[in-house]
Order: sequence, then C-alpha cells, then structure tokens
Amino acid sequence: MSVVRAGGRHSARAVARRAERAEPRGRDGRDGTRRQRLAAALGFPFLAPVAAAAGLRAAYRVYHPPRQDDGVTPAARGLAFQEASLRTSRDQLPLAVWVVPAPAGPDAPAPRGSVVVCHGMGRTRASVLAHVALLHQSGYHVVAYDLRNHGASGRDRAMRRMAERYVSDLADVVAFTGARPTLGGPVSVLAFSFSTWPALHLLREPVAEVGAEVAAIVCESGPALDIGAGLRILADLRRGGLPAPLRMPGVFGVLRACLDLAGRAMLGVREWPTDLDPVETRVLFIAGGRDRLVPAETVEALVDGYRDRPAAGRVSYWRAPRALHMNALRMDRADYVRTVTGFLAGAGGPPTLGGAPKPRSVPATPARPAVPGRPAVSAPPARSPADPAWRAPFTPSALTRPVQPEVSA
Repeated sequence: MSVVRAGGRHSARAVARRAERAEPRGRDGRDGTRRQRLAAALGFPFLAPVAAAAGLRAAYRVYHPPRQDDGVTPAARGLAFQEASLRTSRDQLPLAVWVVPAPAGPDAPAPRGSVVVCHGMGRTRASVLAHVALLHQSGYHVVAYDLRNHGASGRDRAMRRMAERYVSDLADVVAFTGARPTLGGPVSVLAFSFSTWPALHLLREPVAEVGAEVAAIVCESGPALDIGAGLRILADLRRGGLPAPLRMPGVFGVLRACLDLAGRAMLGVREWPTDLDPVETRVLFIAGGRDRLVPAETVEALVDGYRDRPAAGRVSYWRAPRALHMNALRMDRADYVRTVTGFLAGAGGPPTLGGAPKPRSVPATPARPAVPGRPAVSAPPARSPADPAWRAPFTPSALTRPVQPEVSA
C-alpha cells in the first residue's frame, strides 16, 4: 500500500489544484474560467474575424477534404475487381470506380443484382471494403466509387450547389452500373452519412435522367431532419483540436455559426425532406444507437415524417443499439447482416412503417430527353406536392423494433 505525504506533489490537494487549473469550466458552471472569459471579451473584436474565416474554411473542407488514398483495394479482401473511371455528365470530372462482380462458377447462385456503395464525407471507397465484401458474398455485383474531391476522383473548387453535384454524380454511377453489360439485375444503393442525402435526392430525379431505376436504398448514419445539426455537432466535436483562442466562449460561437451557415449555403439542399410518395423505391434507414455525429433521434425525426403517408409501406427503420457513426456492421454484425441482406432481397429486414403501400393518384408525365452519356428510359409518375406539415412528435418505441433472430432447424 502506497503512502501519500501531506502536501506532496501527489497529494489529493495537489492533484485537485492541477485538475482545477486544467479544467476548462469555471466554478460557476459556465464555459471557461473568469480569466478566460475576460480574455475572450477583450479579444473578441480581434478574434471574431479570425473565427469567421476559420468557420468558412472548415465549411469548404467539408466538401473538399485533404486527399486520402492509402492504396487499399478489394484485393486486400481476396476479391476480384476491375478498376474503372467515368466522366461526370455535369462537368466531365473523373470518378474512380471499383467494379466487384458477384461470385461466379458452376456452384455459384445467380447474381441478385447490383449495389452502388457511397462512402461518407472525408473518407474513400476503401472505407467501405467490409460492406463490399458482405454484398459480394451475398451474391451481388458491387460498384464502389470515390466521391468527387475524395480519394482518386477528380477535384473541383466549387462553393455552390454541392448537393446537385453529388446527386448528379451518383446518377452517373447508377447509369454506369445499369448500362454495364457484365452487371445486371435491379440496382440498389448503400449510402453512408453525408452520402445519404444525395441517395434520397436521387429519387427526385426522373428515371429518364438517372438512366436506371433504383430498386432500394439503404441509408446508414443519416440523414438527419435538421441538416445544420450535423454541421454544428461536427464543430463541437472538433472544438478540442482548435487553437486555444478559437476555443474561447463567444469566439467559438462565431466559428460554429459560420460553419453551419456556410456549410448549408454551399450544399444548397432544396425541397427537404425528400418526398418519397411518388416513387416505388424501398428505403431502409439505419441509425447508430451511440452515434454522436448523427444521433439516432435526428434520423428518427426524419423517419417519423413518413408515417401515414403513401410511402410508409416502403420505408423501414432499424436502430443498431451498439453502433457509433458508420460502424453498425462491426458493432452489431449479426443483426446488420440479416437486416441489410434481407431488406435488399425484399424478403426480410425490419417491418415497414405502415402496412401495404397506399395507391398513388398522380398523373403520369411524358419521358424527358436523356442526359448525354446516360441511357434513356421511361419517366416515372410526377411528384405530388411536398407536404408542408412534416409530422411530429416522434415515439421511439413505435419504430425501434428488434430484428427477429434466425431460427435454425
């Protein structure tokens, strides 16, 4: 048993004094000590412009992160693949694509279709290799690509309409998948975090412009009903890594507000939430029970808006209890595999929000001319007007239904 001398450097009093000096909160419970608050008040006129510039730069970095490409390919998972590249129809930007064919051979079952996998913001296609392997083993052709400004794909300097750019890029990849002769079957999309917004907005595009009809979409770790909430939480999570002057009360508030406002302005999302009533695409939302960046409650608020709507019979939701951000496959693997593969196959997964789909009473529209570079197909029915009253409140117990375990004979 160790003995602590009174007044020594390891005494309880000395430890408490050091902890007090290191603690960023004052004794009155507010952020910062009195000295820090005084310094923030005196330096605010000088630090506010610096914080605003830092917030704008952080917003730009959300859509233009530093290049990352560690060279990992599907071969690291023992998967045969083809490296491909396609030019976007919007601005001829090159997108780096992996094509992983479904298992082939005399004993292999017929392919179930194709799945386009979209990684999260600031990541690369290498970050979803575990999901690529899962889908491949489940009998799907898999197409994974680097988003623009990510990985091996081309980069732009755009600061406006980023949502339109990412949606258009995804439409190009879906068209590429549907038109590739070695692939076949229905095309689905598995999207993560930020990419869940383009995935849902893709359903607003006429099939004639997309080039292929999307059978199902799986959205993991997003999207949230409040788009700005993710940007504000991102600022909060990064606060600890900022220089001390930018962490001070008030100053950080300027940085946070600028990141939020500029990030949403650059994204330029319109008509949110996406109206799912006019489409037949099935959608599964997956939220992490321990996700701090996109908390499950923010996803559930969005999902609850589809209740009592014609789309309710095509929308499902599952909350992965142990999952953090974008890691439900690792933290809740058994249930994740059953949920996602069952949903994509159309014969399993969590129940929908409400019974069978309600009939749609919307007029048909003529086919639109195809976008150059994408195959033309018939157009879907027109969209119904967006419902201005998005439903609330949300009852978690009504949506969080556990996936039933498999019973073996």
